[in-house]
Amino acid sequence: MLAGRFLVLLVLLVIRDVLHASTCSKIATRSISRESNDMNLTVAKKIVLLAGTALLGLALLTGIGQVELKKVYDTTNYANINTVPSFIDLQGALIPTLTNRTLLWQHIAQAENTGTAAIEAKIADNDKISKRIWLCMKKMVSAMTRTRSSSMSIALR
Repeated sequence: MLAGRFLVLLVLLVIRDVLHASTCSKIATRSISRESNDMNLTVAKKIVLLAGTALLGLALLTGIGQVELKKVYDTTNYANINTVPSFIDLQGALIPTLTNRTLLWQHIAQAENTGTAAIEAKIADNDKISKRIWLCMKKMVSAMTRTRSSSMSIALR
């Protein structure tokens, strides 16, 4: 971004110098001869003006490119910011669910009723953990939906 500002400053200085030089030469020629031509630009001045406008165009293109790249980065980074925590939360909900599956098989295989009460207590605890995680996920999804819909309505205005 600093290079773009430098280029714009350089172009403005070159244009100022070209205009200043043409003004000074007009004053000198007016004193020698009374004829003045307002569009008296030499080939060198035209080339300098052309190069200056090209540099100004490049600086403008660089600035617009930076703005557009930032928009693309923000859009693609949205997925990273919002999906990775969801995957972590889903992993947290998956562990108690898989443990319950194993505990269910142990409960079915249990021949005596003495061990089933402990297994049922573990299953109930894992269910509470799973429900708490799913409620957090539900709140997060509804908050993201509200945020996206409000940002989309702002963008459409």
